[in-house]
Amino acid sequence: MEDEELDVEDSGPEPTRLPNAVWEKAWTLRGVVSQMEKKNISDIIGAPPRSSKYLSSYSNAVSEVIRGLGDETKEEYTRLAKIWNQTGPPPEIQRRYF
Repeated sequence: MEDEELDVEDSGPEPTRLPNAVWEKAWTLRGVVSQMEKKNISDIIGAPPRSSKYLSSYSNAVSEVIRGLGDETKEEYTRLAKIWNQTGPPPEIQRRYF
């Protein structure tokens, strides 16, 4: 991956901020998994998004996906969380929030 050379311990560039934004997202392993594994999470839930079954099952489905990830994948997603906290997530993820 191209971002492998980014030193997450380095202070690096300023985090991406949008003008007039009143909050910023703190990315964690769970948050990255919820974005990167959307299809797997939806498949586990088996209900349409925003339905009551989907909403009530979402947290357990994310936990199940995390438990099923290999150590390398968990490390990669944790690394992505650190990078996203420094520089912001990729544009396609940002569009989901703003």
